[in-house]
Amino acid sequence: MQALLLSIASGWLVVCLFAIASLLPWAVSRNPAAEFRWHFSIGQAIAPIALLHSWPAMSQGWAMRAGQAGIYAASTAFLLLFVQAGLGLRLRDSRGPARRRLRRVHFAAMAVVAGLVAVHIGSNSMIVSWLRS
Repeated sequence: MQALLLSIASGWLVVCLFAIASLLPWAVSRNPAAEFRWHFSIGQAIAPIALLHSWPAMSQGWAMRAGQAGIYAASTAFLLLFVQAGLGLRLRDSRGPARRRLRRVHFAAMAVVAGLVAVHIGSNSMIVSWLRS
């Protein structure tokens, strides 16, 4: 039961942190440097928390009984989170035209991750399936 609660809580924490990190660059702030420090810090924390979310499902076999489309979407999103973190590291230190291209790729990857997470939640969330019934 503890593993299930850990998986549920960490999964929704990842969703909230992802939403916050995604919206921070567009938030109006008096101090853009502080805003991006938060964006960077939260962004770097998302992948390890996502691993914490997936660990009980993988180690206890729940993933094998879950909807495969949702599991594939989650697995792809998880891998893209590391790509996102790498892009963020490169973006932080880039300047000029390369920065503009990296920002576009970083944004596109964020949009793909968001879509994949939505598929995962729709396919595999116990709360969503409970609300549907």
